[in-house]
Amino acid sequence: MVIGDFNILEPTHTPRYRFFQPFEYDFYGWLGQAGYQDAFRELHPDAAEYSWVGRTGDGYRYDHAHVSADLVPAVHGCAYVHEPRTGPDRLTDHSALSLNLSLRPLAPLPVTNPTRAADRMPLF
Repeated sequence: MVIGDFNILEPTHTPRYRFFQPFEYDFYGWLGQAGYQDAFRELHPDAAEYSWVGRTGDGYRYDHAHVSADLVPAVHGCAYVHEPRTGPDRLTDHSALSLNLSLRPLAPLPVTNPTRAADRMPLF
């Protein structure tokens, strides 16, 4: 998974902003060439969502979650949570991005009783 604020737009972003350079759009394409797919677009091919909105009201989808082709079937949700950006506390200038995957563990994790000294493993 490659997740974060990339400060780039997908090449099909609407509206198309002329001040973005081809190399900025090319990075988004490079992720696809490297085998990663936009999880949000997989679930919402035509949605117009923006994770950042400028002072002029122009919206941009800067925040992305790309997953490898093997993980695409495990993607069960990918959505923007706008409250951190738009809520009364305005915690950030970006919307949060939620990615939900349905995965099986490769092996069970050992579970021990943390209150028993014999079960504790030293850190070093």
